[in-house]
Amino acid sequence: MNTVATNLERIIAEKGYKKKVVAQRAGITAQNLSDMLKGRKIIRADMIPAFCMAMQVEPNEFYKPIQKGEQP
Repeated sequence: MNTVATNLERIIAEKGYKKKVVAQRAGITAQNLSDMLKGRKIIRADMIPAFCMAMQVEPNEFYKPIQKGEQP
């Protein structure tokens, strides 16, 4: 999993959101979000603002370095 996907999943978990709700707020399907989190689809840079608005976070939250062995 890449850094953005790992951080996206971490933020969803920390905020206690349901993935379906985040997807809806970001304007994508729950299946697309699932595919992004599992690495089957690329999280494009133009999606970051939608995720920021959906979860009330700053863009830099998606680019934090992941510590070795860290999981969402």
